[in-house]
Amino acid sequence: MENGVNNILDDVYEGMVVLDGFDDCILGKITQSQTEPKILYSIKCILSKLMNDGMSFDDANDYFEFNILGLNGQESFPAFLIDYEEGV
Repeated sequence: MENGVNNILDDVYEGMVVLDGFDDCILGKITQSQTEPKILYSIKCILSKLMNDGMSFDDANDYFEFNILGLNGQESFPAFLIDYEEGV
């Protein structure tokens, strides 16, 4: 991304966990009562990017579950929209 876009992302998502390499998978940000805002990512987009890098669907899904979801532990950790059907 261009520096200007990165600066905008830094301002909009300040204090939130941002996944490196998945800026184009951001759908927006969500808020809930009595919690910090979180970035909302498209799982479909994340899996597509991983498969474009040569992973099968199963490998991409395993990577997502263990290496991205497995990092959860902070209140500002992103949220993920299940916007795909398995095997599609």
